Order: sequence, then C-alpha cells, then structure tokens
Amino acid sequence: MHVLDLVEDRFEVERLAASGGMGDVYRARDRLSGEAIALKVLRGASERDLRRFAREAQALVTLRLPGVVQYVAHGVTGAGQPYLAMEWLEGVTLEERLAEGPLTFDESVTLAARVAATLGAVHGLGIVHRDLKPSNLMLVDGDVERVTLLDFGIARNLRLELSLTSPGAILGTPGYLSPEQARGDLAVDARADVFALGCVLFQCLAGRPPFLGGSVLALLVKVVLEDPPRLRELRGDIPEPFERLVTRMLSKEATQRPRDGAAVAAELAVLADGRHGGAGAVSAPSASSEAITTAERRVMCVILTANGTDETDATLSDAEGAARTQALRDIVARHGGSLDVLQSRWLLVALSGAESPTDLAVRAAHCALALRTELGRAPMAVATGLAEIEGRLPVGALVDRVAQLIAGRDGPLPSGIRLDEATASLLASRFDTAREPGGCWLRGPKAEPDTVPRLLGKPTPCVGRERELSQLAAEWRDCVDEGSASAVVVVGAPGLGKSRLAWEFLRALEERREAAEIWIGRADPMAAGSAFGLLSQALRRAMRILDGEPLEVRRSKVRDRVEQLEGLGAKRPHVAAFLGELVGTAFPDEGDVQLSAARQNPMLMGDRRREAFVDFVKAECQRQPVLVVLEDLHWGDLPTVTLIDAALRHARDLPLFVLALARPEVDELFPALWSERHGLRLSLAPLPRRAGERLVREVLGDGIGAEQIERLLSCAEGNAFMLEEQIRAVAEGRSAGMPETALAMVQARLEALDVEERRVLRAASVFGETFWEGGIAALVGGAPVAPRLGELARRELILRRHEARVAGEVEYGFHHALVRDAAYGMLTERDRRVGHALAGDWLERTGGADAMALAEHFELGGAPARAAEAYLRAAEEALRGNDLRTALERADRGIGCGAAGETAGRLRRVQAEAHVWSGDSALAVERGLEAIERVERGSTAWFSAIEQMCLASSKQGPFDALERWLAMAADTRAAGNAQCVKLTCLIAGSMVVTMWGRYAEGDALMETVERALAESGIQDIGVIGRLHDARACYAMCTGDLSAAANRLETALSAFDQAGDRRNTCSARANLGFFYAELGDFERAESLLRASRDETDRLQLWDLKIVVESNLAQILTHRGQLAEARRLAEASVTPSREASGARVEMMSRCCLGRIALAAGDLETAEREARAAVSLAPGIPTLGVQAFAVLARVLLGLGRIDEAVRTAADANATLESFGTIEEGESFVRLTCAEVLAASGRHDEAAAAIGAARTALLARAEKLGDPAWRERFLQHVPDNARTLELARRWLGG
Repeated sequence: MHVLDLVEDRFEVERLAASGGMGDVYRARDRLSGEAIALKVLRGASERDLRRFAREAQALVTLRLPGVVQYVAHGVTGAGQPYLAMEWLEGVTLEERLAEGPLTFDESVTLAARVAATLGAVHGLGIVHRDLKPSNLMLVDGDVERVTLLDFGIARNLRLELSLTSPGAILGTPGYLSPEQARGDLAVDARADVFALGCVLFQCLAGRPPFLGGSVLALLVKVVLEDPPRLRELRGDIPEPFERLVTRMLSKEATQRPRDGAAVAAELAVLADGRHGGAGAVSAPSASSEAITTAERRVMCVILTANGTDETDATLSDAEGAARTQALRDIVARHGGSLDVLQSRWLLVALSGAESPTDLAVRAAHCALALRTELGRAPMAVATGLAEIEGRLPVGALVDRVAQLIAGRDGPLPSGIRLDEATASLLASRFDTAREPGGCWLRGPKAEPDTVPRLLGKPTPCVGRERELSQLAAEWRDCVDEGSASAVVVVGAPGLGKSRLAWEFLRALEERREAAEIWIGRADPMAAGSAFGLLSQALRRAMRILDGEPLEVRRSKVRDRVEQLEGLGAKRPHVAAFLGELVGTAFPDEGDVQLSAARQNPMLMGDRRREAFVDFVKAECQRQPVLVVLEDLHWGDLPTVTLIDAALRHARDLPLFVLALARPEVDELFPALWSERHGLRLSLAPLPRRAGERLVREVLGDGIGAEQIERLLSCAEGNAFMLEEQIRAVAEGRSAGMPETALAMVQARLEALDVEERRVLRAASVFGETFWEGGIAALVGGAPVAPRLGELARRELILRRHEARVAGEVEYGFHHALVRDAAYGMLTERDRRVGHALAGDWLERTGGADAMALAEHFELGGAPARAAEAYLRAAEEALRGNDLRTALERADRGIGCGAAGETAGRLRRVQAEAHVWSGDSALAVERGLEAIERVERGSTAWFSAIEQMCLASSKQGPFDALERWLAMAADTRAAGNAQCVKLTCLIAGSMVVTMWGRYAEGDALMETVERALAESGIQDIGVIGRLHDARACYAMCTGDLSAAANRLETALSAFDQAGDRRNTCSARANLGFFYAELGDFERAESLLRASRDETDRLQLWDLKIVVESNLAQILTHRGQLAEARRLAEASVTPSREASGARVEMMSRCCLGRIALAAGDLETAEREARAAVSLAPGIPTLGVQAFAVLARVLLGLGRIDEAVRTAADANATLESFGTIEEGESFVRLTCAEVLAASGRHDEAAAAIGAARTALLARAEKLGDPAWRERFLQHVPDNARTLELARRWLGG
C-alpha cells in the first residue's frame, strides 16, 4: 500500500506508521469525517491470524467505551487484505514511557485506576482482553490520565463461548499471562486481566516486570510456579495496603484475586481515600501474621522436556495421547519424582530425596533416559541445584537454568539429553557424557558404575586427638606452674573436631579438680566482626549477666565481681565502670570525671576499657589461674583480639591461658595472631585411619567387617563429623550414598524429621549458632516449640545450654556448624527474609542484642532503615574499640542500606573520624562535609564532624574551607548537650590555624572558648585540658616558651585527672619537644623515648611517627647520627601514607641536615628539595626546608641560588614574625649565606636581626637558668650570639 492510495473510496493513506509480524499500520484520513484514523492492514495472514483479526474487529464494534480505542470501520482492501480502521491517537505507549524509568507512585495509581475502570466496563460486557501489557496501553499526549486500551485481537467473549482456540494453545504475552493462561487452561475469565494489570502496575512502580526469565519458556514456568518479589523490597515508598492489593492481583489462584476490573477500581479508590485522610484501607492479612512456613529449599534435580515431537504426535489419537501421558507419569513415579504438565506441551519433573547429590543426579539421569523411550527425540534438559519447593514443584534459579538449556540451544538438538555443569560433574563417574561446543550431553550409563555406598553417623567419644590433648595439658601445666601467660590457637577445617578437643580438655581439668577461673565466649556468624562481641560475651557469662535483666541488677553483678578482687585496691570503681562499658552495663558518670571524659572521646574510651580489662585479668590471675576459651574465632572481632593480646602482654608473668578455636580463614582475618606471645599453634589434621577404625569399632562393635570399615573411612576422608554421621546410619539400619558435600549430608539426615521439626530447625538457623526458645516461637508464629526442640536435642542436632544470656529464656546451640548451615540453606528466600526480620524484632525486644547482629538481621530481613540504624551503633562501637577498618566497613554497610537524613550523617561522621585516625585526610574531609549536610546543625554529630575536618586539615588543608567551617561552628548555637563538643571543635580548630601561622585567628578562637566556659560554668575537665594544650601550642608558636611550659603542665594535670591516657601521652611528647627547644636535650630525649614506649602500649601509631621524627632531630643535635637517620627514614613513608605532610617534611629536613653534616651533598639536596616540595602546604614550618636547601646549595658552591633561597626563607619568616621551631636556624642560615657571598653589610644586618629576635624570645623565660640554657646550649642560638659578637662587637 502506498501514500494517497484509497481504501474503499473512504480512507486516504497518508503514511506508514508502524509494521509488525502480522501486518502494517498506516495513518490515513477518513473522507467522511475528515478525521485522522489508524488503518491496520493484515498481510500474508494465516487462518489463525484471520480469526484473531476478525475477533478484534468484532470486539471493538461492541466496545464503544471511554478508555478503549474507538472503532471506525473494517473490511477488505481492493487487494484482498483485511483492514480495521480505528481512531488515530497521538502519544506514547506505556512501554515507551517505562523505558525511561518507573512512574511515580501517584502516576501509577492514577493509571491503574483508569485501566481498571475501563476493564470493568469491558468485563461488564462479557469480554476478556487476555493480552493486557504496556505496549497495548497508549498514553494520549503522554498523559497517564488519558490512558487508552488497544489491541483486542485475542479478546474472548465469554457469553458467546467462542471455541477458536485449540486446547493448550497460548494466547497472550509471556510475563503478563495469568497462570491459567500459561497452563493452557480453557477456563479463562476476567481475573486473567486482573493478573495482567497487576503485572503492569508492578512494573510501573518497580521499574521491572514481576517475572524475569532468560527465555519465553522460563518466563512461562515462573508465572505458573514462582511468587514475584515484594514491591516494598524494590521500592520503599509503597504503602503496605497497596502492596497487599498488588500481591492479591498476582495470586496464582484466580479465586484469590479481585473478581474483575471494577473490583480493582473500587479497591484503588478506597486506598486513595485512605492515603489522603479518607476511609480505611482494603482488608488484607496483617504483616504481623508473617512467620516461617513449611516451604523449603532442597537439593533437587529438574528435568524439562517437550511433551513429544511433531513426528510422534502427528498420528496420536486422543486415547493414545492420554495413555502416553499416564505412561510418563508412571516412569516418573518409579524414579521417585513428581510430574506436572505445562501448557499441555511441556513436562516438568522434580526429584529430591535424602540421598547425596550424586545419587540424586543418577536417579534423574535414569528417569530422563526412561522418558526418552516414550518421547523420542523431544528436547530434554536436566539441571541440579538448590531450589525452593512450592507444593511439589521447584521454583527459582534452577528452573531458569533448565529452561535456558532448551531455549538457548542453536540449531537442531543432537542425540542425547542436555545437562548443566553441576549434573554433568555428578554423573561423570557413572554415565557416558559428551562435552561439545553446544553444551554437555548425556549418552547413557557406563557398563560398570564406580559407585561407593555412603552412610551417615552419630557423635561418639573423642579419638585420634591424644597428641593434641597432651600438648594442651603440657602447655596448661607450664602456664600454671611457672606463672607464665600462654595462648594456644587450634586451627582446623569444619568437622575436624576443634570444639570436641576443647570439651575434652575442659573435662580433663574438671576431673582433676584443678582450680581455675574459666571464661567461655562463642562467636556467632550473624555478629561476625562486631566490636568486643566475643570478649563481651565471655565476660557476661563469667559475671552471670543475662540479657534483659534490669540495669541495676547488671551493675550489681559487675561491682560484686570486681569487689572480690583485692589486687585492684583503689582502682575498683573505675575498673567496674569501664568493664561495664565492655559488657553493655553503663554506670552513671555523675561525679566520675574520668568516665564522663571518656564518653566524650571514643579513643579515650578505648584506652580506658583496655586498662580496666588488663587490670581485671591481672587481679583474677593473682587469685587463681584464668582460662579464656574463644570458640569460632574466625567469626570474632579485632577489638577482642587486641584486648586479649594486651592482657597476654601485661600479664605475661601470671597464669593466664587463652585457648582459641578457629577455621583456617582466621589467618586472613588476624595475620600472625598472638605470634609474639608465648604459646602454641595446633593445626588439626584429618583423623588418622587407625583412630577412625577405633571409633567405628567402639560404636558398632567388633562384628562389623573390615571391608565396611574401609568404605566408611574412605568416604569420611578423616573428617570426624562425617564419619560419626555414617556410623549413626549403620547403627540405625539405614543405607545411603555418601554425600558429596556436608550440606547434602546433613540434609539427608534432616529428611528423617517431621515437617514441623524441620521448620523449627530452619527457624533456629536464622539466629546463627545460638538461639532461644522464645525466639524460635516468635519466628514460627507463636506455636509451642519446646517439644520440637526437645526432640531435636534428643536426636543430637542441637544441645541445650546450662546457662542463657537472655533472662528468662532457654538457650540452645547447634551441635555442629554444618547442621546450622544445612538448615539455613533449606530456607526459601521468602522465609529467610521474614525470619531475619522477625529475629531482629525479637532480639531488639530482649534488650541485649548485639548491634551488628541486629544490623545483619534487619538487612537480610528487608528492613534497610532499621539495618542502617543498627550499623551506625555497630560502627560507633568499632570506633570506640580503635578498630578503624571495621568501623569503616560497618558504616559503609549502613550507607549501602540506603541510610538517609540524620542516620546517614552520623554514619559519615564515623567515617570521617576513622579516616582522620587512619590518615586519609582527603576522605576525612569529604565524609565530614557529607555529615554536616545531613545531621542537625548544632548537634553533637555536627560539631564532631567539623572537628574531624579540622584535624584532617592540620595535615593537608584546605585552609580557606577550614576558616569557613570554624566560623560556622562558632556562630552556631549548641543543641542539647552538644556544648562541650562545640568547644572541643573550636579548640581543635584553633590549634590547626595556629600551627599554620594564623596566630590572631587561633587566639580569637581560644578566647571564644574561654568566654563560653566562663559564661556557662562548664567544668568539663577534658575540655579544659584541651584548651590548655591549645594555649601551649599558641605560646610555643609565638615564642613564649615559659607560657608554653606552664600551659603544658596544666594540660597534663587535666588529662591525667580525666584518665585521658591518649592526650596525656601527646602532651608529654610535646613537653619533650619543649625541653629540646630550651636546650635540655638529655631530658628531652628521655621524655620522647618514654612517650614512644607509651604510644606502643596505647597503639597510637600516628603519634608514634611524630615522636620518632622529633626524637630524630634531638639525636641529630646530640651527634647520634646513625640512630637519628634510621628514625627519620622510618618516619617518612608512614607519614606520606597517612597524608602527614608536616611530619614528612620535618623528617626530610632532618635527613638533609644529617647528610650535610656527613658531607653527602647529593643526598642532602635530594632530601631538602623533597622537603621544599611539601612546604607550600605548611607555611610556618616550610621556611626550615628552604633554609636547609640554602645551606646545601652553599655547600655545592651555587652561591647565588643559595642567597635567593635563604632570602625567601627569611622573608617568609618575617611575614609570620615568629614560628614554633627552627626560627634561629632560618635567621642564622640567611646571615651565613650572605657572608659567604661577600655581602658583609647585609650579613651583619641579618645577624643583628637574628640576635634581637633571639633575645626577645629569651626574655620571656622567667627562670635565669632556663634562659641561660636556651641561649648557650641550643647550637643555633649559641652560634647566632657568637657571630653577632664577632661581626658586630659587644
């Protein structure tokens, strides 16, 4: 057809608008009305296409309704082609609109309501559309309120009972078809359109269809079998009542959906009213009724095959077809499978059972070969994997995979059955398989299959670990008798018997009645890495603290335990208070200056907790030996490991014995674990064969044959758990193949449980290694669980513990981690989500839940906002424990949960502080900026974020931004109890700007703080100490050494009173630097060496770099050049990595002066230029770098260049007036370089200015002895006075 062609003397063709498989659509002009129309012309049509076309025309004649494209005419063109004329609509289809992204919630509801109302009118006329989808909905002029329904080509008039569709044929679009359409059912009514509208609405909101598949076949199977994801998991702003309506619209059973479009429209109207303050929402099941169901995931094999071929089906009568179907069902039944027919054309066979994956795959292969005899060369595929079970059939990725094996093939199917990789691997030893470019194919069974019978067993007495037990006993004896702390780490793969070894060791101690204090902590995978989680649990057990107990009861237990220890003396109150922080039992800080100060400073809190724990351990060890057992350390946390290490170090001459049990991955988490401490590492090897044989005979008796023992041992491969499981099976008279994996092995055992026992076990697995009766009840809908738990304990799958950490609860644990893993693996995705959400709720209600465990539960439970809040608490705990890496990881996970607003800001604040301490200044500033944008202005978090940015800027800048931040902080009113944090923020800023030579600004900030303290009456000792420390820095920078000394002493006293070891150590290091400036190098060296030891003890690695850099300079003055060079070189790389430009520059200046003294001018120039490159960012100290370079250039004979460099340094110094260190060196260098160049008058003037400045600084020292030492013992000062006397006289 061409432009200007005339159809039946009425419709004049204007242009081709679209083309499709059945025909073309033209824009034409109706000469009768003058209106534009859409002319749909069929070409090359089959009989089926003609029937469909006629049906569409007939439907449109009937449907003259708003919201439906309007019929104009239909007929046949002059060329004999059927045509249909409809109104012309300008706009876009919903499919085109959704390609740009999902609709808003309001747009989606408006569109759904309009389409539902239109469908209601259509259904009222007895017509079902049957192909509702985004491409059949036109948004006229792009407006969702003018959505129009198109394409009634496969619509069905229910009243006429048209029989135009053959049985089993599929009409519609996969992915939007109702399950009854996908199955090929003839009874399709208005509820099929309701299902399709639910799919469209889901896609409008979520931006993706509810069913996804790699092929048309996979889509059809999923429509029939699989539930779509919850809308609220994909888009959090969906109201629950609305989500429930969409869920009902997508019900598999038509009877559970709204009856027609009108019913949907009515429910949407009610929901819209309720959302805008009107009537209540549609009645639907409450979300609180959710519980873990009896649905399971199991290892399954799935066979998908076409129900015959065109060849075999062509001559089949109806009776023969029915007989073949029955024969196929019989074949499947014989192989222990279930069969369902999809669309009358596809057969889906599911096989599962208690055997191993290998045996299951063998059974599936035999079934497939048997089906082949009935179906001929029909396409067939087999896949193996974990699948969710709905009724009798599997759903999920396994169905996707098996459908793709058939749908994804190219060309004709070769002879054989196609296998996925998993199935092919499992069958390789028993069947002939062929790998070809198109995939892997099953040919048939091997003549002699090399099968090995595999059995399950039961726990039995410990054997084969006599050597390890002897080593443990010897190490314990040495620890107790010699009074020497020891750490033993037992490492082994799952199932090798680590826990059993520890149990036997403890039992032996008990039998010998050895006096020992035993603390046991068990790590949990749900709380893996949670700060202090493992140690806190051990201490709580030791103190008999229960979760959910009143706070005062817990405080009493901590105090009582500490009071028993005479060795603590006057430290008892503080030890109790800071141990309380470790075990989640906060003590009041009113009147406790040290506790109050620590709560204002996370790093200080970490230091004080470490001291309290060490003191507690030492006092316990003085009373009797202490044994700390840490189970599953591979799920442990760095703060626990660090505190245990501190205890081992400080109690090295006391009977402290640490026994840690872990899988091999512990070496990746904690490299060189306690390797510097006295102790032992035991790597568990597989059980020796002789030990395994002894175990078998001990349990099964001597009647068992050697051949059967050999089979048991070969299959177990030294894994004690697997061997025990096989022994149980033999003892119970059962026989099964040995599983390929421990998961399948345990699942085989779990098949013997009834459905409710398995449900309880799966619910328990959600909690992790430890669970409680009340928690399980909450997960299974409140049903009684005590009898089920008792039966599971009797079967030795779980064990009841003597003590429970949750008050009023009965606590259980899994008998083996593999049991928990197997049970957890059997949870469906839906049950896993529901279970974690309910577990998080229950643990939060008990009041003693670990923040990390809560975060994991809420994240896995589809509650991202609650997960983010819990991750925030977990990150803050890690930060307080000095575990910076973990703090950053936890904060990242919180952000990954979509944290917003205040929560996101506080998470970013944690990251900012962690980046400050780990040395990533740029990221610290970036995260701090993000924090202050999100948290409430004037809050504690807001001021703390600015403080972190100030601290980060002290290393790298940016300083223009720093001024803005500080001005903003100074002008902002502190909210609530944030005043102390505000003042600390301003103090930190004042120190930074002072060190950068902006003395007036620093002084003004400190005056602001001083006025605020005076006006408010705040007596916070930590704030006061920080203020004196800042004043000391200011005095040092402005040349008032006497004031600096006084301020430092006052700051030291305040920090010591607050118990702030971190700032005490920093202040003492500064005092050492002060003594060096005064010329008392011996005293300075002593103080700095002591400070360096203290930084090791407190793990203050950044401060240690600063101390060592300063120590290198002092040793240079004292002539100890070798050690000075070593320390300076060691300070350079870590400083650069931590963005510590100040320390790196001073270290390079020191290295330059050392090389200059040694005559190594090449090295001296390299170091000096490296220092100069850092100077622009550190203006006050940068002048030293230029002075060092000037001296090097002078030594190289490059006089003019040396003069220019020295002059630049001196000019920069004059712009500041004075600097905190190196002032005499800079001025002296300028004078000596000028003299060397022959400019004697300028040199004399320079040395005169240097002397005047030096004497002015000395005058501020009130003590004559100190003044004399300052002038005579500091080499640069003494040299300045000497040259002044020689050049100027007097």
